[in-house]
Amino acid sequence: MLALQINEIKQFMSMLLTQDTFDRFLVTEIELQMSYGISLDGRRNMNFYKEEEKETIPKEQYMLWQEMRPIVYQLIKGNKTPLSFRIVLMLTKDNTRRVVEAIASANFTQESVKGLFLNLSYDHEQLAVITGTSLTSFTLDKTMEREWDAYAKKFLKSKGIFFTE
Repeated sequence: MLALQINEIKQFMSMLLTQDTFDRFLVTEIELQMSYGISLDGRRNMNFYKEEEKETIPKEQYMLWQEMRPIVYQLIKGNKTPLSFRIVLMLTKDNTRRVVEAIASANFTQESVKGLFLNLSYDHEQLAVITGTSLTSFTLDKTMEREWDAYAKKFLKSKGIFFTE
């Protein structure tokens, strides 16, 4: 796990809410604290869709940020900054597979990695991106965690997001 303090909060929020920077991540959960509190579950409710729609939507268990972003933007936009928020993003199965393959470790397979996460946490005018890994079984091998941390830093830098470790 790695906690990165975002240096340019306004720029980051613009990238999060109005650009496609994080659109290919899945959303597991969202918590917003404003004049009211709201929690959003990122799980896709397949019962909501008609049969013909089910064929065209992503097959992931969770919604893509691309789908949730307009909703969150509408909830947050305005003259006042939220008191706090927490948004948990997760790599898709395909992107998780790519990261696991890049590590090329016999200790990790696609099936051994439940999820690779970016936890976006804003509170008291500070914004942090906290990495997280979830494995199917306990291991003392921290290779996956270290590699995901390095990948997350590389991703943020490639998007022009500046941070302090």
